[in-house]
Amino acid sequence: MKKRFLLPAAAGILSALAFSLTARASTITTVRLDIGPYEGQELHAGDMISGRAPNTYDNLYFVADYQVGAGSGVVGQPYSYSIDVRPEEGSVFSDSCAVEVRGAYEVALESRSPERMQLKVKTYPFYVIKNVKGLEEDGNSWKWDRVDNADTYDVLIYYENEDGEELVAKKSTTSRKIDVSSYNTSSRQFLRITVRGRNTKERGQNYIASGMYVDEDGEVDEENADIGYSFRVLTARSNSIATSETTVKAANGESRGAGMGEAEEIGPDSSMGTDNNGTSSKYTQGVWSAGTDGLWYFMNGSSKRKGWINPAEGEWYYLSPQDGSLQSGWQLVDGYWFFLNPIHDGSYGKLTIGWQNIKGKWYYLNPVYGNGMPYGAMFANGSTLDGYHVGTDGAWLGY
Repeated sequence: MKKRFLLPAAAGILSALAFSLTARASTITTVRLDIGPYEGQELHAGDMISGRAPNTYDNLYFVADYQVGAGSGVVGQPYSYSIDVRPEEGSVFSDSCAVEVRGAYEVALESRSPERMQLKVKTYPFYVIKNVKGLEEDGNSWKWDRVDNADTYDVLIYYENEDGEELVAKKSTTSRKIDVSSYNTSSRQFLRITVRGRNTKERGQNYIASGMYVDEDGEVDEENADIGYSFRVLTARSNSIATSETTVKAANGESRGAGMGEAEEIGPDSSMGTDNNGTSSKYTQGVWSAGTDGLWYFMNGSSKRKGWINPAEGEWYYLSPQDGSLQSGWQLVDGYWFFLNPIHDGSYGKLTIGWQNIKGKWYYLNPVYGNGMPYGAMFANGSTLDGYHVGTDGAWLGY
């Protein structure tokens, strides 16, 4: 057996380095807690998440105790947590240890010592607006019943133009009635209508998810509606770093195909790429065309394609839903962040996947289909498929 020997000086240096690394690893500089909804959590219309037990992101500390204040069961009513956090054995909190709480709009340190931190956290209940009921025709208009906690109603009006093409118009109103007579003319034929409730108040988009679009029979409109409930979840911090927000998509427990296995329908979908024989008959048909405005468009005859397109195997692009122009860089689509190549290197605008270094930070973009997230969507506030941790902004946390 061969024996290895170290010079005393080298052995001393390595021992000191090992001690230094151990001491550094056991000193906690940031405590991260979570009281918000999580990605893919199944929810139903009218569900509420409130007063849930705080979760920790690291195994260096734990929640020893917590108390939930009054108001935790009332939609739109702020309430607070009192949380007692302790380090695990062998760890201590640093003198400047900061706190991040996902799902809160404010966090304050009431006391801090190496062995204990006491926090005051403020938040609201997370709530899913109930679906519209009583949708019925009323002359040239449609009306519906009032929905609790909704101050605005989004309406999808389906109609055919004079060429027989089915189109959809989106309207918003604060009343509970909408006139559709302009969609029933000599050049237009009204088809149907679906409606959802939404809350537009200051904290509404953070803590109150819009309902689903439903038709007169109460069925969820899955053709153009989201398949999940979106919350723009805040992360409050005790230090000078500003409060941030990340969109979380909870699964709709009532919608067909809304389970975790089919959530990729929100973004690029593997079924849109090839047919069962592996041929290209299901690739997006059309040609690239440079506009006079200097932007690129994907044309299908004289019409501009919009949204996600898959013109060739392994290639996804996103076209503006407003004017059809090719997009690049970070794009927020249906509650998920995607990164499209911003460099003119022959693949401009192409969807990127896997680990990407963007402006000095590493981000992980979903490289597979069928795992509960859209293909190419950014991972945030959790672990990647290969076991690394990313923060609420999606950037790698270094471990």
